[in-house]
Amino acid sequence: MPSSTSGTYSAGSIVTFNVTCTKYTPPPPPPPPPPPPGGSNSISVSVTNDTLGASWLVSWHDAWGGSINPGQESGSGDYSWSVSAPSGDRVYFQASITSNPSGYTCTISPTSTSANPGGSVTFTVSCTSNGGSQPPPSNTVYGCYFTLSVGSSPSGAPSPSASPYGSGTYFIQSGDSLFTTLTASSSQSISQDEWWQFLYWSNSFSGQGKLYINGKPWYYYSKYYGSTEYVDYDCPSGLTQNVTATFTATAEYSEDYVKLKGYTSVSLNIYKTSASVPYQLSWNLDPYSASQADWSLSWSQGATQYMVSVTLYTANGGQYPAGFTTYLQCSVSGYQLSVSSVTFSNGQDTLSQSVSGTSGSTTATVDITYVCSSYIAK
Repeated sequence: MPSSTSGTYSAGSIVTFNVTCTKYTPPPPPPPPPPPPGGSNSISVSVTNDTLGASWLVSWHDAWGGSINPGQESGSGDYSWSVSAPSGDRVYFQASITSNPSGYTCTISPTSTSANPGGSVTFTVSCTSNGGSQPPPSNTVYGCYFTLSVGSSPSGAPSPSASPYGSGTYFIQSGDSLFTTLTASSSQSISQDEWWQFLYWSNSFSGQGKLYINGKPWYYYSKYYGSTEYVDYDCPSGLTQNVTATFTATAEYSEDYVKLKGYTSVSLNIYKTSASVPYQLSWNLDPYSASQADWSLSWSQGATQYMVSVTLYTANGGQYPAGFTTYLQCSVSGYQLSVSSVTFSNGQDTLSQSVSGTSGSTTATVDITYVCSSYIAK
């Protein structure tokens, strides 16, 4: 039916218009787009800190038992992905290390956790050195092959400790650092009168990167006289190829001693009435220097034995005692010994000597007055 018309009509004529109505129904709206990965219907999952390339496995299942299919992801190195799940569902994850890099033992944390859609889960890998070599994390990551060599000299000297990294070759990513602490024993006994004495660390570095000892460039401490040194190696940033570096730290020792040589027993000539018995004190006290030797005698009137003692002093205040007992007898059986005096060559029971040198020796003489008398057994 036209909405308007035109024409000529006579007065008194009738014109009729018909109106028709139709109900309007709007079209249905378009369906909403699917949620993007990582959106409210997914869970973000990532494995981080796997710089050594440990192999890991992450598996998951949901709480409803069938809303999603169980799944798993495996790999090595850092990696991220998403797991889709219906809104309101809860997804449970388990993680484990399936293979360790050579020379290392790795763990992943947490080993189990859960999350709802819209949440995230992060697994962190941590590795501990077994003293072996460390492979590069991947072919696309450049860095430094850093060789650390820790030892002692001369042969037989105590081995230093290193924590957490000891001798070995390690891969350090470009821009990263390695820290370790080296400790040498200050002294270690060999025998009653011998010991290993720590002198200094002998340090050398070559290759790419920077190495610091106790916070300073290593060449400040090519010789470091403290028993503990803190080592920091920095691999250069922005590398486009792998490079190498080597650091050698050797704990230098001296085999020190203070020894008293003499006689534990003396046979006295029956035809004489006096005798002189020499004693020698020798030492090696690197890095210290001896300054004085104080001798003393312990003898009781009439006794047929005496004790010689000596204390060696160093310029830095060190004291090193030594001594032993000497027994006297007549050289021929059937003779009875009578001792009337035991003194040093100065006629006293003490003797003080000025000495010097890191190593050296000095002697003291004990004079004995005696009589060996024959007797007839009854």
